[in-house]
Amino acid sequence: MDPTSARINIFNPLAKTRHTTVSVPLNSLVSLPVGVVDATTRKPVIAQLSATNESVYFVATTKSLSSATYILVSDCTDNCAVVPTVTKGAMTLKNDNLEVEFSHYGLPTSVNGMTAHHQYAAYNAEQGGPYVLIETAPATPLPPQAFVSAWTHSGPILQEVAATFDLSVSLDAATSSSSSSSSSSPNNARTLLAVSRVYASTDEERAGVVEIEHYIPGQIGDNMELIMHVSSGIANEGNLWTDESGLEMHQRPYNSTLPISGNYHVRNTDVMSGIVVDVKYQIQLFFFFFQFGVPARIASFVQVALSCVCR
Repeated sequence: MDPTSARINIFNPLAKTRHTTVSVPLNSLVSLPVGVVDATTRKPVIAQLSATNESVYFVATTKSLSSATYILVSDCTDNCAVVPTVTKGAMTLKNDNLEVEFSHYGLPTSVNGMTAHHQYAAYNAEQGGPYVLIETAPATPLPPQAFVSAWTHSGPILQEVAATFDLSVSLDAATSSSSSSSSSSPNNARTLLAVSRVYASTDEERAGVVEIEHYIPGQIGDNMELIMHVSSGIANEGNLWTDESGLEMHQRPYNSTLPISGNYHVRNTDVMSGIVVDVKYQIQLFFFFFQFGVPARIASFVQVALSCVCR
């Protein structure tokens, strides 16, 4: 292999041509600046670096049941991967399919005009199990002072808003009356980074998706559960549909006689999907969950457990 390049092979197992964004960690593969070239046509491909220069993104085209090869070129001199524009604050993200509005705190508030209010909170519990906490009180929302910063990164392949929160601001307060204090954890190790991402319209599979990626500290406190609330405004009457059984969608009605923890649906695969459906207008909001657990549902919001640290 040419020491100044690396070859990336992509296989398409579907019976249709795909145009989808590929993310390649650079590590020590190549040296910046980097370019991407289609190995078949030998033509450069539009690419974008991540905000930290750790990965390169580009839209790969693969024919049905076939593979495609792309070449990452080190120290390129032209047609290099674009460095994203960085703007302080949360800007509107949009493509031909989506328009996502954000709050001052860098969290989504609406998608195409539909409410999608987003916030974080934490449960504290004196009792814990191997999978889910038994909460002793309602979740405590992250206070405004937990917000650290929000930045918008824009490029030809994707746009994203990165919001940072200091979990110690709220979690220490939540545990101040608990016998298990987590104050020994350094504040800089208890930072939540939430990255909301919208892909370019050329990505036929993700152009209509709002992706939210979380970077969560390994230690947030003893018997603490970090959660995410998404209020959609969809009148689902407490029903959620999930695919936790053999990829078949099953209705999961909310049981008001159980605590929140009793209404969680723990995933048994790496990814679980969920759908909330408006009972009148049949509007659907589709979720993919990579984190621990799948949500409890009340009225129009979905709750997802992001991290659970139990004794």
